Amino acid sequence: QVKTRFYVYPIHLSGAFILSQSLSAAFYLVTLRLMARDYLAAAKVLSSCSTDTSFTDEERWIVKLIERTKEDSHPDAHACRLRLAGICKGCSEEAPVEVKSDKEGYLKKYPHVSV
Repeated sequence: QVKTRFYVYPIHLSGAFILSQSLSAAFYLVTLRLMARDYLAAAKVLSSCSTDTSFTDEERWIVKLIERTKEDSHPDAHACRLRLAGICKGCSEEAPVEVKSDKEGYLKKYPHVSV
């Protein structure tokens, strides 16, 4: 059961970006960005995500939400989901989408990937 009902994202002093206080908050921000089709922002957040331990139940639940973007066939959506799959593989977690189909889509559309 997920206990966190909301996340608070502090704004950096420069006002240029927001900060994630935890990995689950970062994953949730990635989820929101992907669902809004803001791939560049999702990719930037994903580049700051890393862990060498298993996901918590909350992190696992949030990552599972990204499965809802599996029908998005934009080249950058494939790239972001593959980045997430790499994070999942690094800590022996299951990727939220089928890596093979995203990899095929990514390779077919590689010239159009911008993230």
